[in-house]
Amino acid sequence: QRIREERARTTAYFFGALLILLLVIMGTATVLANALAGPITRLRDGLRTVAEGRFQRPIPVASRDEVGELVETFNDMQGQLAESRQRLAQQERELAWREMARQVAHEIKNPLTPMKLSIQHLQRAFDNGGTDDPAFKTAFKRITKTVSEQIETLASIANEFSTFARMPKRHLE
Repeated sequence: QRIREERARTTAYFFGALLILLLVIMGTATVLANALAGPITRLRDGLRTVAEGRFQRPIPVASRDEVGELVETFNDMQGQLAESRQRLAQQERELAWREMARQVAHEIKNPLTPMKLSIQHLQRAFDNGGTDDPAFKTAFKRITKTVSEQIETLASIANEFSTFARMPKRHLE
């Protein structure tokens, strides 16, 4: 009987020790899982912010293991993405200004052609008949009117371009 009690007590101690050991193992596993999951959770949150287009918040590196290296690599890539985005925005602005300059140059060339032709016609009329000829006076009035209108067109283009150049800056959101 005593041996049975001794065995029962030993078995109870053994199961008690196993239970405590199991609780210690589970507690240690929980602590380790949280230690591993914390940086991965921060990395996941960082990926979400990048997916939303925000590149300004680097993730703090808390460890020097593989996960820490992964976070450092992510931070480097995030910086490169932000820099790439800025370069792309700059290129888009430059492209827009080039296109605007091309259109303005085209619009300026349009009135210059009739002005040149009108002046050449006036020169020929002057060479052929002089200033006393009534046909010359009529041509002179018509041509000076055309040249004045084209000059007004050029001034209008310049004013519109100047107004456009003073447009407010974009604010990215």
